[in-house]
Amino acid sequence: MFGLSFTTRFNVFLLVTALLTSLTGCQVPFLKPETLPAFVRQLPFIAKPASAPTTLDTACAARCDAMRTHCEQRQNLRENECKQHFKPASVAHTTCVTNQRGHCLQPVACLGADLGLCKTQHEECLQVCRPSNATPPTKTHQNPYPA
Repeated sequence: MFGLSFTTRFNVFLLVTALLTSLTGCQVPFLKPETLPAFVRQLPFIAKPASAPTTLDTACAARCDAMRTHCEQRQNLRENECKQHFKPASVAHTTCVTNQRGHCLQPVACLGADLGLCKTQHEECLQVCRPSNATPPTKTHQNPYPA
C-alpha cells in the first residue's frame, strides 16, 4: 500500500472510515441521551427519557408485600426442616464412621434460606404495580418522510 499515491491512500482511508462508521452506527456508549450536553438534549429530535412514576397502586403493593412475606416464611420453613433432618442423619453418619462400617452415606448440608429470591420476586411484582398511565419515552420529532 505504500507504493500507492497519497490521493489513493487518502481515498482508501476515507472509504474504510465511512464503512466502519456505517457498520457501528449509533451503538457507541458515549452517545446516550443522558450523557449529551444540555443544549443537545434540548433538540427536538433527541429522545427524552421517561421519568419513573413514584406512586404505586397500594392494593397491588400490599399483595406484593404479602407474597414476599409468604416467600420468606416458605424459605425459612424449608431451612428449618432441612436442619431437623440433617441432625439425625449427621449423627447416624458419625456413628457409621466410628463403627468402621463401609459405605456410610454423608448427609448433604443445608444451603440456608434463599431470601434473595424473595427480594427479586418482590421487585418484579412492584414493577407491575406502577400506574398504567405512565407514558414510555418517545421521540418528540416525527419524520415527515417515512421509510
